Amino acid sequence: MGSIFDHNPPHIHVKGGGCDFTITLKDRIVDGKAKSRQINDINEFIDGHLKELEELWEKAQRGELITKINR
Repeated sequence: MGSIFDHNPPHIHVKGGGCDFTITLKDRIVDGKAKSRQINDINEFIDGHLKELEELWEKAQRGELITKINR
């Protein structure tokens, strides 16, 4: 997840498994290092959790505590 008061546009940070990238929630723009399979997996995750991710983004922007989303 983005850190407190992270920059727009809304996005998530993905690290691990040899990848380190961000991906925007709306346009799915990728910035960083990732394999296409990892990006596909994250896109599926976003598809299944978009509303929750958007709510967490708003909470983070207000400085509220955010939690992880279980897959």
